[in-house]
Amino acid sequence: MLQKYLAVENRSVPIGLYHVNEDMKKGTAVYLKFVAATDNEPAKFVLTKPTTADEAKDFFGFVTLAIEFKEHKESYYTRAHNVAFKTTEFVGELTVGDKCVIGHESADAGKVRKAKDGETVTMEVMEVFAAMAGYEEAMVAVRML
Repeated sequence: MLQKYLAVENRSVPIGLYHVNEDMKKGTAVYLKFVAATDNEPAKFVLTKPTTADEAKDFFGFVTLAIEFKEHKESYYTRAHNVAFKTTEFVGELTVGDKCVIGHESADAGKVRKAKDGETVTMEVMEVFAAMAGYEEAMVAVRML
């Protein structure tokens, strides 16, 4: 008897739905942060843009739009070794082979940028895509290291 099997790849798979603590564009890199309970709210984990070098190095993944939502109020995460992702959220001019990190300063928080001397590299640029027909943003494909 023939059976259908679900192919499971060694790659990142969304396994949960998390709240973001601010409006973010699809493709923004986020850090998973624990927020303690208050009188009005229970303790929870939220996705936030990295604000320190350590948070940027240990980023959780990229915001992706959940199928059932049209806004980025709730998002899945994705990140795994050797998996490539495409994003429009990058700063500066990147070329194939550039070693990159996620930014944590206000202007580049949550965006892919070229690594500076002394930073721990977390990804490498695999492809660069120019904006098409004036309606699409430029995009880069990065591979997790």
